[in-house]
Amino acid sequence: MKRRTLLGLGMLALVLGLSACGSKEKSSAGEVKQEADNGKEGLEVHEEYFDWDGDEIIGLSDEGRTQAVIVIPKKTKSIKNFFNDPELKMEELYFESDEDFPDAYMLSSARTLKKIVLPKNQTSEINLSLCYQLESIDIPAGVSSIADYGFMDCTKLQKVNFLGNQMKTISLSAFMGCQRLEGISLPESIETIEASAFQDCKGLKEVHFSKNLKKISDMAFANAGTESFYFPKEIKDLKISSDSFSSVQDAKCYVVKGSWLDKNYEKVFGSFGEKTYYDGE
Repeated sequence: MKRRTLLGLGMLALVLGLSACGSKEKSSAGEVKQEADNGKEGLEVHEEYFDWDGDEIIGLSDEGRTQAVIVIPKKTKSIKNFFNDPELKMEELYFESDEDFPDAYMLSSARTLKKIVLPKNQTSEINLSLCYQLESIDIPAGVSSIADYGFMDCTKLQKVNFLGNQMKTISLSAFMGCQRLEGISLPESIETIEASAFQDCKGLKEVHFSKNLKKISDMAFANAGTESFYFPKEIKDLKISSDSFSSVQDAKCYVVKGSWLDKNYEKVFGSFGEKTYYDGE
């Protein structure tokens, strides 16, 4: 009887373990990550937290100004930019609807927000620049572009999770001045990193590039604190500006032995970085 019980418990543990494994995927940074949680289950929508002009939110009511958590109602068609008020108590922002919200760019300069959960089906361009308290962001799978300067000076931003492969460009100065950004794994679709995209990201220790990368532009990683750059074996014909890694010290460039980059390392990088081999995983 005891043996059957132990066997049953063992099988249950195995099933639970397999189920848990099924909910995870391995990121290009080599870390196991969970699919993003929208985080809004159990939250209530309060239209009285807002001042309205028809279906447009033009501000927060006196009660709304005292709330730490705000949910944008589904009926909202547009928002006026009032989030830059440093007196707001708002720390977390959610959307009742999962559908694309074109006015999301109005969230730039939201000085008090630590957490923003964009709609699951967001496709419109993102601009969250000057959100000084923002700590992490999940970029929905359908988003194909970040605005120029889209996360500039989000000085507390530590983690960026790309959920899809629609984006082809990391735009001009997109993460410039994100001093606490620790690491970045770019979507496989990224072909170009524009000028100053990660300039002055002093806390950025590790970067995993996409296999379709073709160009790293001027000052893209200038004055960043990066120690390790990982280049997939599929990369070919990569163009790097002479000052792409200006003032980056003692970095290692990880390439796959026998790859195009391995064979053309000096031509592409010049004297920058220490070529180091890895398995590409």
